[in-house]
Amino acid sequence: MAAVGLGVAMSAMVAGYSIAAAPPLTHLPIAVPKKCGDPVNFKKTDPDKVLSKLPAFIQKWYYPYYSEVKATPWTNWKGKKGPWTVGVINFPVDNPWQVSVMDTLKKQFALAKKKGLVEGSLQLYVQPDWATATPDQQIAALQSMVRKGVDIVIQHPLNTFAQSKSVDAAGKAGVPVIQMANVDSGSKYVVNDISSNQPPGISEFMKLYYNKGWFRGDKTYNTVEVRGVQGNDFETVVHDTWTAVAKSCPGVKLVGTVFGNWAPATAKTEMLKFLSSYTGNVDFIEHGGAMQAGVIQAYQAVGKNMPPPMQMGGTTGGDLSWWCDHPEYDSVGYEYGGGQVGYTLFDVAMRMLAGKGLKLRDLSFPAFKATPKTVCKIATPGKDVTWVGDIAGPINTWVGGNPKNLDYFFKKPGSPLHGAKG
Repeated sequence: MAAVGLGVAMSAMVAGYSIAAAPPLTHLPIAVPKKCGDPVNFKKTDPDKVLSKLPAFIQKWYYPYYSEVKATPWTNWKGKKGPWTVGVINFPVDNPWQVSVMDTLKKQFALAKKKGLVEGSLQLYVQPDWATATPDQQIAALQSMVRKGVDIVIQHPLNTFAQSKSVDAAGKAGVPVIQMANVDSGSKYVVNDISSNQPPGISEFMKLYYNKGWFRGDKTYNTVEVRGVQGNDFETVVHDTWTAVAKSCPGVKLVGTVFGNWAPATAKTEMLKFLSSYTGNVDFIEHGGAMQAGVIQAYQAVGKNMPPPMQMGGTTGGDLSWWCDHPEYDSVGYEYGGGQVGYTLFDVAMRMLAGKGLKLRDLSFPAFKATPKTVCKIATPGKDVTWVGDIAGPINTWVGGNPKNLDYFFKKPGSPLHGAKG
């Protein structure tokens, strides 16, 4: 995901905290890799002994997870009597991944309503514009939903640190909040749900080019960092991961930083601004996800059909199509679709409300490793780079390729929405 053309009210104060300033550490310490391209290590201690109780193959999914894995008060929660009401809070929807998430959540709600599991309409609050988006607005939206009796909320937080207290307040009132694609490491009542796809993507991209002979200490390699939403916790993790990896790769020189808001259009605009003023060479681009299409378009706008190499993690629509149609573009990325996220988060919500007994606070699922040889398995060939689409394939396979794997995260198996098979 993203970074800013956000001259925004991102400096707005929330509970005495300015998200224009650096937030407190939102991830576990990162050990600098000993060799360029080695995996980053987020040191976990499993303080509540919940990670160690998962099957060994699922424990491996957590190696890029950047927070401690904790127990949750929802384990012994008996749920609520249905039909239920569901709320969704999101920041501005302006990339293919976000569009697919929202479309899928709406479709899953319609399916649940057809089965008599939910009632009314999906309660939505989507911030309209980055120029006015603040954590305060999401906090107010959550408080309003709790007052109106919503049973559960799925939220894509603008800043988890600023919003953590509101999530716990909702939890104490009996309303679980499931965080989408982010981690609130300080909340007791939150449910974190993510594929931490960028850390392994960054490491493996650097390893790919190390194996080509780069980063051996005999040359300088100029890079531009395309970052996500300024002040967002996950964006901070991506940036800090990249910083740690770069320290182990001799010769890396940062010549520019642009914030693209995890939005291709913003990334294109900001990248063009950089290219119009920078006269040097760019050897590769460090990329924070979901903005590849904007970078590609920026280079096309200045007469170059191919951008410098960049990590391709977090791609979904037209950028995946472009990569599939250009197999000579040597890169790597870890991908998971918006449809997969919408499907799985809604299913987690239904299981919780049905009293299935969530075993732990933190859910970490694996992402698909894309390379020039595998990308066409999840891409839709022939689409324009601006195409708003999702990765190809079933939307119920985010949990390690098998929706039944979600049973391992609950005391009682089965989904009230999708049946015994999840």
